[in-house]
Amino acid sequence: MITADALRGVPLFSALPPDTLDYVAGAVEDIRLVAGEYFAQEGDERALFVVIEGRAEITKVVNGDELVIGVRTPGMLFGEVPMTLSTKFPASGRATEPTRILRLGVSEYHSLAALAPSVAAHVGGVARVYLTDLQNWAAATPEAEAHLIGPRADRRVREIATFLSRNEIPFERVAPDDAAADGPVLELRDGSRLVDPTMREIAAAVGLGVQPTATEYDVVILGAGPAGLTAAVNGAAEGLRTLVVESLAPGGQAGTSTRIENYTGFPYGVSGDDLASRALKQARRLGAEIVVTRSVTELRPGGHDVVLDGGDVLRAPLVVLATGVEWRGSGRATDRRRRPGNLRVPGASTPATPDDGTSRTIPCTTLTSG
Repeated sequence: MITADALRGVPLFSALPPDTLDYVAGAVEDIRLVAGEYFAQEGDERALFVVIEGRAEITKVVNGDELVIGVRTPGMLFGEVPMTLSTKFPASGRATEPTRILRLGVSEYHSLAALAPSVAAHVGGVARVYLTDLQNWAAATPEAEAHLIGPRADRRVREIATFLSRNEIPFERVAPDDAAADGPVLELRDGSRLVDPTMREIAAAVGLGVQPTATEYDVVILGAGPAGLTAAVNGAAEGLRTLVVESLAPGGQAGTSTRIENYTGFPYGVSGDDLASRALKQARRLGAEIVVTRSVTELRPGGHDVVLDGGDVLRAPLVVLATGVEWRGSGRATDRRRRPGNLRVPGASTPATPDDGTSRTIPCTTLTSG
């Protein structure tokens, strides 16, 4: 616990009388962090932090990338903007080395402001300085990774645009010249062009993972919807070498929803795109590996083999099935029956009934968030 004497060295508290310093010493949380540990996340409820020792950096997700937008050293504040405007945190804070910080909650802060109005004035002044920077970051537009050339009404152009958008790849549409190529064209930053490319060619060209980096994993997760990404977060957080295999883009069907009202942890709802983006960033930060435009064609229980399309063989003692469903029609526009993903497991039961009527235990777990 920090003492009143130690608080005198903090600019925010240096002019406070002894009885007010005693109140602050008893009201704050004295927190010690290791390098890389977050003390606040973007979107968290407001609080005021004061760095006592060490160093912290402020990060914000801008156009899909976590950028460092500021640094806090001893005596500096974080949380002044949400405290002043009664909003949630617009950015995250994490320690870059062993760091000691103080946390002042909302009710404690308002009690302190009543005892010492100079504290609120100081915090408000700091907030005004940082507001302009935050507005500039929020207004930043991403540099296009590629230009998609083709008619907007073209089916393939729409498919490619959807793929890029759902994988958070910034791009620009360009109307084709009169002498259009045979199919849509994707022009990359370096000037190279892909004519009527496959999704896997696009994914590889824009830097998405399409090939696993290893052949052995602790857990392989099939599907990157909310259930699959949640499994990836938990597996990676436990130190397991985790691979997620996704055929299109993270988020699943939920990723296309404009609003999800019944997902735990979001009392006011969340868009499917935002939910998928948050889960994907969390899984990657914890060390999970995600590959897209890939599918699993076969599980071989005896050898713990997972066979990808193209013939690549992985080994994992645990496979999590979070494949969701895909629409299957009979040819009529109104027929929208659902079916589980197509996966062949020799001699074992799968989400679909096996042809030979047999079943035996394999190390698979089926998850769904629908």
